[in-house]
Amino acid sequence: MKIHDDSMEKMGEIRKAAFDLEDMATSHPDSTIIKQLIQDLEAADEGMMVWMSEYKEPDDESQLESFYAQEKGRIQKVADKIYKTLEDANEYFKN
Repeated sequence: MKIHDDSMEKMGEIRKAAFDLEDMATSHPDSTIIKQLIQDLEAADEGMMVWMSEYKEPDDESQLESFYAQEKGRIQKVADKIYKTLEDANEYFKN
């Protein structure tokens, strides 16, 4: 859950970056790049929402260890996408 909690803290940054990029997209010559960044940010946000909606611990306690191992892999992929898209957006803002 730490991976989830840490990456969940970035959701506000994801939404703000997408909002800021949307303002730029209409008047900037790099609108294609900007639109792709927005799509990537929205996909990262959606990935977190999907993971949370699908997360359900099994009733059988003997399955918990394998469940947690599987979910750790799934949420790590979501977190990686969040961090990568934020890094890409922040890099674009610097230029």
